[in-house]
Amino acid sequence: MDSFTRDGLHFAVTEYGPADGTPVLLLHGFPQTSASWEPVARRLADAGHRVLAPDQRGYSPRARPAGRRAYRV
Repeated sequence: MDSFTRDGLHFAVTEYGPADGTPVLLLHGFPQTSASWEPVARRLADAGHRVLAPDQRGYSPRARPAGRRAYRV
C-alpha cells in the first residue's frame, strides 16, 4: 500500500499490477472503500494494467477532517 498527501490529508492507496502498466484509477463511492474494487483491480492487473485504488476523504485513516463542511463538493 502506498499513499499521497493533499491539503494536509494523507490518503492510503492500494496498488496492483506492474509499475510500467497503463494506469487505471478506481474511485469508490459512498459508503465503500478501495477494497470494493479488489476483484476488478486484480483482473485489470492480470491484464497488465497498473491499478491505483485510493481510500477517499473520510475513509482513509489519516484523511478524516472534522465537520460536514470538509466533505462538500
